[in-house]
Amino acid sequence: MLNIYTWPKNTDLHAISARAALKNQTALHALYRFSIITLHTDTPLDPNNVQQLLTEYDCLINPNNTAFSLTEPEFLHHPLYDSYCLNVTDKTPVSYADRVAIINQLNVINITNMTHNHAWGIHVEPGVQESDIINTIVEPLLVNTIGETYTLVRGR
Repeated sequence: MLNIYTWPKNTDLHAISARAALKNQTALHALYRFSIITLHTDTPLDPNNVQQLLTEYDCLINPNNTAFSLTEPEFLHHPLYDSYCLNVTDKTPVSYADRVAIINQLNVINITNMTHNHAWGIHVEPGVQESDIINTIVEPLLVNTIGETYTLVRGR
């Protein structure tokens, strides 16, 4: 299994709009939107081959407007604020069988399955309770609890 973190190279209007909607949340310092693509395999993947897939082909991301990292992005952590990662998953499973087949036909990597979740990086003032983050930031705006589930994990 390998996680690929992706985010827009240009201005992210979704994140800007979400931050504007939460402007009254004075403990909120920053908000970042990104995606996590998880590739499932029977054998470990060579990071160089994954890098090649992401930069030379557009079957997973558009390399012209999407940045990526094979490790957790630095924007998920802040030295002065408490950092959280909000991972959002659809309640209805999504099949990526067609995309898996296309990726495997390229003979760059071989995967058995993949998932794609959207996520948010959240920086808040130190000492804010996790329940306050859920009640004032997460559930009112960032997650549609009717069709999505989430996990909120405190960062380093």
